[in-house]
Amino acid sequence: MWWITDIPVPATLSLYNERHKLMRRILSNRTVAFTAASLIAAAPLAACSNSETESTTDPTKVDASISEMSESASEGISEIESELSPEPSSTAAAASDVEVTVDKADGIKTGDTLTVEVTGLNPEAGYYAAVCAAQTPGGAPVPVCTGEMGDVESQAWLQNERGTATISGDGASSFSITANSTGEGVDCLTDDCVLKIFGDHSEGFKDVAEVPVTFAS
Repeated sequence: MWWITDIPVPATLSLYNERHKLMRRILSNRTVAFTAASLIAAAPLAACSNSETESTTDPTKVDASISEMSESASEGISEIESELSPEPSSTAAAASDVEVTVDKADGIKTGDTLTVEVTGLNPEAGYYAAVCAAQTPGGAPVPVCTGEMGDVESQAWLQNERGTATISGDGASSFSITANSTGEGVDCLTDDCVLKIFGDHSEGFKDVAEVPVTFAS
């Protein structure tokens, strides 16, 4: 699976920088939330600290202040939780709209050139395309596909910044790959295989679309 180890250095640095910014932001939010929570705890104590305070403090104002601080603390905590558990990518939501076609789906031979057209993609996302086993083994983190590690001829990366194929503004992509019937853990001469489109490393390797293919014996 070449896509795991074939991420360019600039991409790796970019991921590191984004993570660093996120951690700084989370620490800042935690400070805000903790401060607000501390004020909430202190407010009732201040309101009943002495008899003079009791006679001059309006309970309704104290309650309103506590409510405002509680809401602020809740917002801070909610923001932290959303940072730690980001919303799913739009790629998964659009998966049902993606269609893939290949000019030759039956009687394929190793070395054949397969021309693939895909529509309905998210231009801001990234995808991989390859001939893979129809069923991913249980527990496998990524699809099991044909070809050797680092083989950009039998697999394609659809991504507008660093990919081997681009995605147009309307979500279409066209590319060619060289057919290979075997790979680590898969043999399309005996196993059911598909031409699979799935999310890249930034999209969690989630299945997006596929079309069945067969190889000639």
